[in-house]
Amino acid sequence: MSVLADQQGWVGESGELDAKFGEPVVTFPRLRQEVRDGVTDAFLWEYFMTKPFVDSKELAFAGTVSAPWPAFMVAARSMFARDNASKLRDLLQVIAEGTRIFKQEREASIARVSASFGIQLADAAEWFENIHYSDTGSISSDSLRETVAALKKARVLTQECDVNQLVDTAVAIVE
Repeated sequence: MSVLADQQGWVGESGELDAKFGEPVVTFPRLRQEVRDGVTDAFLWEYFMTKPFVDSKELAFAGTVSAPWPAFMVAARSMFARDNASKLRDLLQVIAEGTRIFKQEREASIARVSASFGIQLADAAEWFENIHYSDTGSISSDSLRETVAALKKARVLTQECDVNQLVDTAVAIVE
């Protein structure tokens, strides 16, 4: 939310946010209820998953945020990663294979997304064309640098961070 607040100019001179954001919640129905109740002014959720509620006028579209980091990642404590490197590599390979199949079976994947999330088939197709998944289990060093810079600007990270130490190369690949 800090990146969005910075992009939208919602950060006051004191560094405090000028908009209300509720406590982190897990469910989309609860987020929608908090907006209706006035507990939360805005929240972040995936565009196409919110689109049916914007189309029905339950919610209003405020804008998009292009974060410099991947939409999905696997994170682990350093000790766990070190002790379970082979299991984590296996997990990443399974995810990569599932991603390859998901991409290859385009029409079936679009139909599954549409049915599972109650979105129009055309919206699911547009989502599919715009979503990018790594099917290699890797991340670019440029993406890591951009992520660190954005998090520092948003004051989420306050200390220097060596991007080369963010990825356990026994588990994943940095390109």
